[in-house]
Amino acid sequence: IVLETGRPAHPLLRAGYFTYLFGVAPLIGFLLTGRFWPFLYLARSVKDFVTPAQFVERLRNMKVQVEYVGLSHGLASLYIATKHHVPAPAVSGSRAHP
Repeated sequence: IVLETGRPAHPLLRAGYFTYLFGVAPLIGFLLTGRFWPFLYLARSVKDFVTPAQFVERLRNMKVQVEYVGLSHGLASLYIATKHHVPAPAVSGSRAHP
């Protein structure tokens, strides 16, 4: 299970979200901690993260079944990846008889 910050699809919501992420959140973070860089790092990593479709594709390339759920109009993404266990084939060996 992966819960990731998202990238809203609607242009207005996305613009507001990135304005908050790059402007308001770092300011609040600075006022609380005295540091900007952790909050700017978070904002950049959210902006540079792959799209939900790209992340689903990467998970599927790992041979897992993936369910994607967009939350809060794309502000967050929930990915549920399930790898089905494939039992190993039975090994039939013969014992050497003296």
